[in-house]
Amino acid sequence: MISGETDLAINAALEGAGLCYCLERLASPYVSAGRLEVVLPKWASIGPPFSMYYSSRRQLPFGVDALIKIVRGLNGF
Repeated sequence: MISGETDLAINAALEGAGLCYCLERLASPYVSAGRLEVVLPKWASIGPPFSMYYSSRRQLPFGVDALIKIVRGLNGF
């Protein structure tokens, strides 16, 4: 299941429907209570949550490409 709603994804994971990728602070109450568990902790992001979603790498608009390069440069990628 793919969801654009974090609450729906967390509820699905709580009901056993699969994994949920979300901000740690949203899942931490459930992890603390033992209702969810962290999967692949070595792959968890240690930096501030920042994501960019765009439709495709093909024919990427100049402005989006420039923004990605700036953000990557600021974050040392």
